[in-house]
Amino acid sequence: KRLEEHSKRLEEHSRAIESLVKEVYELKITVGGLVKEFNDMKIEFYKLADEVMKLKVTVGNIGARWGIMTEDMFRKAYTEIMKVLFGPEYKVEKRRIKYDGKESDLDIVIFNEKEVIIEISSSLSKKKAERIIEKVKAFREQVQREVTAYVISANASAEAVVLLSNEKINVLTPEFEE
Repeated sequence: KRLEEHSKRLEEHSRAIESLVKEVYELKITVGGLVKEFNDMKIEFYKLADEVMKLKVTVGNIGARWGIMTEDMFRKAYTEIMKVLFGPEYKVEKRRIKYDGKESDLDIVIFNEKEVIIEISSSLSKKKAERIIEKVKAFREQVQREVTAYVISANASAEAVVLLSNEKINVLTPEFEE
């Protein structure tokens, strides 16, 4: 009787073990499928990240092109306005300057008896403000006199505005309605 009982329990345990083995096998198949899906998703993620980077470059290029066209448009507009107001002797131009072993352009220089510098920037960070200060200082040193300078920016950080103001460079930004 005892042997029968043990035999019965052994059979139950064997069925339970077979059931567990079957479940482990099914889980193994499921996990394998999930790993494949995860790897496929990882590949798609990298493709998407690559597309985002390409889009970022494209948007950056569009922004840079827009900046160049805006500077050109302002130069042309100022030229026409100055001619109408003060005659053809006023000139508006882009001026290449050298400073600290670098070369850079000043966006707009209006000159006759008095020169005015106008830099145009879609956004103005502390780092960009520091570069503009270097360029304006270099130009002022080249002409050996104080020259009025403006920065026109759609988005200027407070820190950049303070830095520029300390160097007697005026910042013009849009006024936003609340």
